[in-house]
Amino acid sequence: MTEQEKTFYKYISRILSEDDRIPYEWKKDKKEIVFKKLDEEGFDIALNCEDDNYLYLSTNLGYYDFYYYESLEQISDILPETMGLVRDLLSPNMRIVEKLSNSKPYKWLLQCKKDNDWITERVSGLVFYNYLGKRIEKIYSNNTLPPRDNMYE
Repeated sequence: MTEQEKTFYKYISRILSEDDRIPYEWKKDKKEIVFKKLDEEGFDIALNCEDDNYLYLSTNLGYYDFYYYESLEQISDILPETMGLVRDLLSPNMRIVEKLSNSKPYKWLLQCKKDNDWITERVSGLVFYNYLGKRIEKIYSNNTLPPRDNMYE
């Protein structure tokens, strides 16, 4: 295990020791953690630290994002921000809107609630999909943790 992976594991383990409401599972020799959804309206969130200097965040829906770091100090800076995002993704103040074409997902919008409006913060998606297919959207949100009061401060 690299120093970055040890930092990843220690930081997340410390955070989780402070709150027992979050269901999770460590995988791949503790290089990946999966935060489990509570119901079918929610989604799993995986955080993965590999040897290629990227911290990967993904969901079982298809939404993904990544954070690049060059040093141990940089991963130490990235982890609080990333875990803050995970924390908010575990609350009803954030959601993922999944766009589908002919029942196949092609785009995911990460949205946060601000003053009763949903604001799109990030988007991920496929380059190739059935552009002419019938389009629908599904909305997923977790209720593992309560919303933070100071999310935008």
